[in-house]
Amino acid sequence: MEYEQPFDSEMLNKYENMVESGKKVYFDADQIESIAYGYEYKDAIQEALEAVDFGLSLHPNNSDLLLLKSRYLLYLDFIKESREILNTFPEDLNDAQIINVELLFAENKEEEAYKLIDRNLSKENVEEEFCCDLLPVLWGYCPNNKIEEIINRCLTMFPNNERLLQDLSSLYFEAERYEETLVIFKRILDLNPFNCEAWENTARIFLIKKDYDQAIEACDFAIAIDSTLTQIYYLKVECLMEKKEYELAVNTLKEYEVTTDDKASAYLMLGECYQQQELMQLSNDYFFKYLEINPKDSKVFFYIAYNYMDMGNTPMAREMALKAIEITPSDLEVRFILSEIYFIEENYMEAYNQLMYIYKIDPNYPDLLSRLGDVCIQIDKIEEAITYWEKAVENDKDNSVINARLSLAYLLTGNYEKSHSITSKIEMDGIKDDDNILKYLNEDGTINLSTNLTDLAKTLTVLFKKK
Repeated sequence: MEYEQPFDSEMLNKYENMVESGKKVYFDADQIESIAYGYEYKDAIQEALEAVDFGLSLHPNNSDLLLLKSRYLLYLDFIKESREILNTFPEDLNDAQIINVELLFAENKEEEAYKLIDRNLSKENVEEEFCCDLLPVLWGYCPNNKIEEIINRCLTMFPNNERLLQDLSSLYFEAERYEETLVIFKRILDLNPFNCEAWENTARIFLIKKDYDQAIEACDFAIAIDSTLTQIYYLKVECLMEKKEYELAVNTLKEYEVTTDDKASAYLMLGECYQQQELMQLSNDYFFKYLEINPKDSKVFFYIAYNYMDMGNTPMAREMALKAIEITPSDLEVRFILSEIYFIEENYMEAYNQLMYIYKIDPNYPDLLSRLGDVCIQIDKIEEAITYWEKAVENDKDNSVINARLSLAYLLTGNYEKSHSITSKIEMDGIKDDDNILKYLNEDGTINLSTNLTDLAKTLTVLFKKK
């Protein structure tokens, strides 16, 4: 559960310096609260609790700090200790009741929790703050239908509360109730037409609905309010790309490049935009500009490697992929593309090494088993190729290409019966007509067993990879 509370970063730094030096410094109770919220913002609840404990050593009976301690103990699953503190407060105190609701849920006393919520919402003068503070608790413990019921009940009392409306829109969005979500966003924008987040989320829903013109219009409203929001430009460009309005997409990004101080984001988006248009050299030009600002972004080195592969420049593709791995050695996606580069360059042992690195970490990586079989054939590890291809077939029984490879591997080991049983079930059309393998075939299209079967296997593997 997250509470959006202000905190003073300078005060947090001052506290941390005190902890590091071991020399005690005085803070008033409000400052301690700010420090605790700073840790809470970073999900460092144990550190937040320690700050509150230090604050209580200075202000032993401060009710706000005691309530914070009760809440942090609850977050850390010290339920009994949290309850002991809370029981010292009057039952009708708003902040105490919010914690009490969450404690009851944590103690598996759902019925009591709902009764407490109902009592508070049935009061003659319900506090708007109670409704807003209650929402994060509901998200943590209640089913969606119950949350919707309680939010709508609160909205009957406070129909113009943007926070309540925002939570209801989140609920609808999560349930893919997009039309109802749009209605809520319209209510929010009627209350506050300068709400950029509402315009952005409206655009996202229209994008999901493939209503690109409406999505672009919502983006334009958001840009008119705040032209520095990177994510809005991403959204607008995505819509323009879906409409195949590539020139407008580029112009939008170049407009952003001029107006923004965040040049790196502009270069990255332009690189991605040109990449989607398959203008790989232009794409790389902007990716390199981005790397001048962020030289340690391994993912962008991967994008450049991909572009060079597409352009047929495998030496540069290899160089960029190796730079990406140097920065992030554990990036399996980069290692997979590097294995493809090595395969193209016929450096099969290096391709094998890259694939085995992936296999040890994630044996279910997409297409890994198939590719391992391909490489094993090239380095005469036929039995190992069979092992990987059999596993691949288990996952995709009707894949004719993998079955053909497996059949071929059995043929190489002399298991003609097994090879024929697989081959008879798959379509080889298009492969038998290829000029590269006609020399290995009899006139009736069957494989000539007197030819070099290893050469045939390697030739077929390369052909299968292209299909």
